[in-house]
Amino acid sequence: MTEHQSYHEIYNLYKKLVYTVAFNCCHDAATAESVTQDVFSALYIHYDKVDKEKVRAWLIVTAKNQALNYKKKQDRELLLIDDEKHESKELPATSFPSAEEEMLRREREKQAHDLHEKICMGLMETNPRWYQAVDLVYHLGMPQAEVAAELNMNLQSLHSMLHRVREWIRKEYGVEYQEMNQE
Repeated sequence: MTEHQSYHEIYNLYKKLVYTVAFNCCHDAATAESVTQDVFSALYIHYDKVDKEKVRAWLIVTAKNQALNYKKKQDRELLLIDDEKHESKELPATSFPSAEEEMLRREREKQAHDLHEKICMGLMETNPRWYQAVDLVYHLGMPQAEVAAELNMNLQSLHSMLHRVREWIRKEYGVEYQEMNQE
């Protein structure tokens, strides 16, 4: 089999998966199609450098990152459009949060992000298989049946694993989570 044929086989095998990952990240069909095209263009360009044993994982990660980048770009563009609309209108000062409220909101977001990172690192150190299941189900939004197949387990076993993960997170980080939300 030539490399050219192999690329087409990979494309045919994974194009729906890449589209699904992209769509789950950005919730827009047109963007998901663009991301899918960009991901496979990148694969074509870097084909000789990508480990063919790990091509599925490479495609998933690349699709997720591309979709999140598209989403960030769209959000920035929407903010610029909104700013242009608001420049022409006089808004009362009370419609904007105070500097203190904005600072508190950002601090809460930072605390939530830090706790999320801490949980992910703890999960990875405790049980990399748990981390992989959580990443595929909750971060990439893959259907649980596909995740179970990917992890070579039945669906009921995956459900049990995710339940154990949630219990472990509650036990290890429940107090921090409650304290963060009480502030």
